[in-house]
Amino acid sequence: MGKDKIMQLVPVVMCGGSGVRLWPLSRTNHPKQFVPLFDKVGDGGDGEGDAGGGENTLFRHTMDRIARFDCRRTIVVCNRAHRFFVADALCERERAACVILVEPSQRNTAPAAALAALCARDAFDDAMLLIMPSDHAISEPDALVKAVAAATPAAQQDQIVVFGVTPERAESDYGYIRIDGDKARRPASGAPLKVVEFCEKPDRQTAARWIAGGDCYWNSGIFLLKASVYLAAVARFEPDLKGACERAWEKRHDDLGFTCAEAEEFARCRDISIDYAVLERADNVMVMPVDMGWNDLGSWNALGEVLAVAGDNNRISGDVLLREAAGNIVYGHGRLVGVLGVDDCIVADTPDAVLVAAKKHAPAIRQLVAELRADHRPEADEQRKVFRPWGYYESLHKAENFQVKRIQVNPGHGLSLQLHHHRSEHWVVVKGQARVTKGEELFTLSENESTYIPAQVRHRLENVGDEPLRVIEVQCGTYLDEDDIVRFEDRYGRIEPA
Repeated sequence: MGKDKIMQLVPVVMCGGSGVRLWPLSRTNHPKQFVPLFDKVGDGGDGEGDAGGGENTLFRHTMDRIARFDCRRTIVVCNRAHRFFVADALCERERAACVILVEPSQRNTAPAAALAALCARDAFDDAMLLIMPSDHAISEPDALVKAVAAATPAAQQDQIVVFGVTPERAESDYGYIRIDGDKARRPASGAPLKVVEFCEKPDRQTAARWIAGGDCYWNSGIFLLKASVYLAAVARFEPDLKGACERAWEKRHDDLGFTCAEAEEFARCRDISIDYAVLERADNVMVMPVDMGWNDLGSWNALGEVLAVAGDNNRISGDVLLREAAGNIVYGHGRLVGVLGVDDCIVADTPDAVLVAAKKHAPAIRQLVAELRADHRPEADEQRKVFRPWGYYESLHKAENFQVKRIQVNPGHGLSLQLHHHRSEHWVVVKGQARVTKGEELFTLSENESTYIPAQVRHRLENVGDEPLRVIEVQCGTYLDEDDIVRFEDRYGRIEPA
């Protein structure tokens, strides 16, 4: 393919993330890109949101941003646990134009991008990849569109173009791109600049020195490059990773419309980011400066920058009452949060966990989550409201030998055919119409009707109506955890092979 030929632009949306730094708002199984974050800005909400990955999430904003580009195909890379979040958040037109690549295990951005590049290579022979995270906020998306257009000629000439943001402070959680000092000012042509040095997450002193020199940018995590150029770089710097990705791609399989890499081969990939694997090593890296209102929302302090201002440098979301308090970040969730006589704190209220921390200790939140995991606390990874491909369930109350849940099943969906060894269940329909399988029986329940499911009996709950089905479930038994479930049939592929 000639270098002067304009290639197909293929956005690649990276949907990884551990959900740690914004705990308890985000969790491993519900990271921040799928949290309806912007519903909370200046609005307490009622906690009744139905969508797992739907409106006003960072992922949704990312897809809306992509719609501004001239592209026919989009690749979304996510892990198995989040694939239905992705599918549910896409409209019918987007879903038809998307390849959803499923990573069988988390191996960071370098292997994820390699899978996307292999997919683009096979689909288009080669393609121009616009790799972007799904969990960043960009308030000026048109500026990014213009910057991509200006950077395309350099990418056509086999350059790796990184989009750079003017740094505002010495931040040790970001990557830094240093350019030749006499070119620190962006040229009038708006062309990319040659990178002299790339440093991922330097210490604060190094970051401050670079910023003082006026010749650096933050790495936004958005890259423009040919699929072939990325694969060649990975082959050069991480040959074992490229080989494992190629084998995992060759052995891929389709599962419910998702393209899944082969698990055993993909697990052999080194856990490494694009930044460490390629950018710090390559000599064909350029930076395209762009003022696009970028925020990676990677910490509570970063999230505070986009929340509503409440005076005295407080940033709030939800129903918050502040007295004699300054410089705080307060995130409420459907109930009043009062803050009195404290400064520079983070207060985050969620239905099952509350965080109170000094802002200066925000980086230690990951250690707090690690302790929760070591103690096998479900709050480390799960929200009280747990999203499933069929809808969600929410634990309302749990005590010895019983638990009360609220269940929502979306139209056209249903739970697996299953049984429990240690618990019985009582179902009361409060909205919609349910089709119930109980042993050999098959019957319908309408609003204000109920049924009893004994332990050891196969059962299934399905929504056959056109509106969400809502059910109150009361579980009774000596063991109530979610691993007491045996599935016999499941439309979402959650039955493990024997």
